[in-house]
Amino acid sequence: MKKQDNRCAYGFNYSAVSSPWSGPDLDLKPIAKAAQCGAIGVGIGLINSVANAAIVTVNNDGDAGMGCTLRKAVLTFSSNTVQDGCVATGSMGADDTIAFAPSLSGQNITLTDGQLNISGGESISIEANITNNVTVTASTNSRIFSVDSDSTFSIAGLTLTGGSAANGGAIYLQSPHNFSASYCEIRNNRADNFGGGINARGQGTMTIENCTITANTAGQDGGGIYASLLSTLETSSTITLTSSMVSNNTATGDEGGGIWSYGTRDIVIYDTQVTGNTSANEGGGIFAGNGVGTAKYFLALGNSTISSNVSGYGGSNGSGGGIYFGYRNPPALYSINSDISNNQARGTSANGGGIAIGNSTVDGDVRFNFLLETSVSGNSATGDGGGVFVTNNSTGDSFNVVSAKYGARINGNTADGSGGGIFLGNKSALLLSDGTVNNNTAS
Repeated sequence: MKKQDNRCAYGFNYSAVSSPWSGPDLDLKPIAKAAQCGAIGVGIGLINSVANAAIVTVNNDGDAGMGCTLRKAVLTFSSNTVQDGCVATGSMGADDTIAFAPSLSGQNITLTDGQLNISGGESISIEANITNNVTVTASTNSRIFSVDSDSTFSIAGLTLTGGSAANGGAIYLQSPHNFSASYCEIRNNRADNFGGGINARGQGTMTIENCTITANTAGQDGGGIYASLLSTLETSSTITLTSSMVSNNTATGDEGGGIWSYGTRDIVIYDTQVTGNTSANEGGGIFAGNGVGTAKYFLALGNSTISSNVSGYGGSNGSGGGIYFGYRNPPALYSINSDISNNQARGTSANGGGIAIGNSTVDGDVRFNFLLETSVSGNSATGDGGGVFVTNNSTGDSFNVVSAKYGARINGNTADGSGGGIFLGNKSALLLSDGTVNNNTAS
């Protein structure tokens, strides 16, 4: 399926996307190459990349005691006061770095005194050996990191596990935020409400590269990742995942087993697997929707796999086994050289085994959703649209278009209702060029 020889011939450009609203004759070649040709990359993990930036090295794997613990190192930068047992080289205050002594590579640090707090306005990077992670384990029912507003925070080479909180089991980001993670694992964390692994509150950027986010649980939304804007005044927020895996996360109470995003927030997923996630309601793999006002935004998939996710596992009407686009101005979809397969929309009359596309509430909005060199196969729904479901548009002259091109395939999907391959509601259309829709079944 993945035609590596021509994958750079067309693509999407994260910085120049107004294109889903430009029409079906859009020339895709100048839009991009960014995700398909490797232009996306956070490039973190380089100790002391800023000249004369301060570095504090952790040399004690405890949470207290002699030497420099991780807690003391964080407090050194958050308070701008070097803690007992720690040594800071360089000038504190801009792009500060916490490193680890070689003896701590592959070791576990258990937090016995609660979460670690990153103070507002700080720029802190915590960087361990990316080939032999340092594990940070929470205890006493606390999360691991809480990041205040206006902070820039990055991690590399860490495994975060055992976190538990009302929101954000491992990491809680307040608005606005700038967060990056590379070569990390975020696993077996829990939130009572939102964001089993990560909760990003309000406006900001989240950039994740070469990470695994797995086996996290949320009592409501966002088993792996939860991101929500707080008001109509917040815009320009992004989530970027590159060369990563979001797997086996669960939203036990509501939506977005793997990823849940609400508000005007662009999502770019490149060379990443979203697999084996479950949700009680919509969006087994990804829930994305409900933009602010008339703003236009998108979910872009490049060279990625959305597979074996389940929505509605609790028996409710859970549409969008793989991806669910919410109502009220949902994002447009770009899927390039990707695979959306073997997802299930379970429950009572659940629609869109692979993809469920909601309607726009913006009058006159013509929204193009692109499936380019993409396979939608082996998905199932207990309602309509085994592969793809496009809901009825009920607002004025709003219209939804699915454009399947360049070898796109909608094959081998099943629906207990109508539209084994694709179900088109009113004010919607399928544009098929150099693609196939076959071997689908419906009752």
